[in-house]
Amino acid sequence: MSEFKNVSFVSDDNMCTGCGVCVAVCPHDVISMLVDEAKGVYQSNVNLETCTDCTICLKSCPPLTWSNEPKTQIYNEMVGDYVAGYATYSNDEYIRRDSASGGFITTLLLYLLEKGLIQGAVVTKRDENNPLISKPFIATTKEEIINAKGSKYSPVKFDEILHDIIEGDYENLAVVGLPCHIEGVARAAQKSKKLSKKIKYKISIVCGQAPSFLGYEYIAKKFEIETNKITELKNRGDGWPGYMEIQLDSKNIKVPYGSKYSMGTVLSSPLFTPLACQMCADAVGFNADVSVSDAWLEKYMDDKQGVNLILTKNRELDEIIKQMGRDDYITLIDENINEFIKANKSVIHNKSKFNNYRLDKFIGPNRELYSQKMLNNYHVSFTQKIKLIIFTWHLKIIKKLDIKKIVPKLNDKVLFYLKALNLLKR
Repeated sequence: MSEFKNVSFVSDDNMCTGCGVCVAVCPHDVISMLVDEAKGVYQSNVNLETCTDCTICLKSCPPLTWSNEPKTQIYNEMVGDYVAGYATYSNDEYIRRDSASGGFITTLLLYLLEKGLIQGAVVTKRDENNPLISKPFIATTKEEIINAKGSKYSPVKFDEILHDIIEGDYENLAVVGLPCHIEGVARAAQKSKKLSKKIKYKISIVCGQAPSFLGYEYIAKKFEIETNKITELKNRGDGWPGYMEIQLDSKNIKVPYGSKYSMGTVLSSPLFTPLACQMCADAVGFNADVSVSDAWLEKYMDDKQGVNLILTKNRELDEIIKQMGRDDYITLIDENINEFIKANKSVIHNKSKFNNYRLDKFIGPNRELYSQKMLNNYHVSFTQKIKLIIFTWHLKIIKKLDIKKIVPKLNDKVLFYLKALNLLKR
């Protein structure tokens, strides 16, 4: 990678996750995050005329730094190092029911704040002026943490919030994010003493993909509403797996989680999935202190109040979580690593087993720059190779499209076909 001095090539290769960490760590303010209007995602933009070629941004760019290399003796290639696995849910009935899948993250943050273990937490909320946009902020009160509960399925950039942390007087913060956010934050903290002193716990949400802004434009089209008329947007809540709620001044639209106009088709379609998500190697957050997911296991799926599966990756936080159980903040059930992987099989297998093969077929000359420290000893069968070739061929077509322009012309049949392609990458 010695010939590359900045992350400009990452966006050129459609590999930028839009996390924004490179902007925050750049000492010369030559990188910015812009919205790619054609794709509906954030992308980094480097001012090549003023860049000093210091290479600092390269050291915290997730596609370049992802690694599942073992650091301890308790290790699995698919999830990295770990301490223990649990099924869990909040014992606060309101938080449990109105969160995405059990309310564990909200309850953990409240416990850490109450016990004085953190000063605040980086969480995400929908923008009051434009609910289609999600922004991270530092929650320092119980009310702010509770109000931020639930999933926000949209692009989120961390550049401004990391700058605030670096320049502010904060101490002992928890950070909640997707695996790409957590990877970037962890790598940046390794290079910045100021940042490493301030970030105490990193909480990762298991992630298959984060939909683009344009997915919501399509949903608005199908419900015959204008996006600028939306006053509030919730992706999950009201039990498990929950509902997406779109609020307008005149009405409230409630869409089941698995509906074709939510995660069932539109928000999980390859057309509305950033290309970087399709090449991502990290489903769980290798550098997190705890990874959190829905409990997609038969034994928990009848519980419509919601259950989380968690994988602790930090012994100190593991002890805190066990103490939360003893203090009756959460119900904690021992689970093993195999159950955690089984519950998230489609996501974890896709990213850990097939990442290298997809990169080979999609990226081209720069392929060796990405996921370079990922250990992958999995055999890809001939049948799976054919499936992945077909899937990647479609991605190459999508890469060339101005998706924003075709949203008004799309129909459900096209999206159903594209959604069915997701079966080819498992």
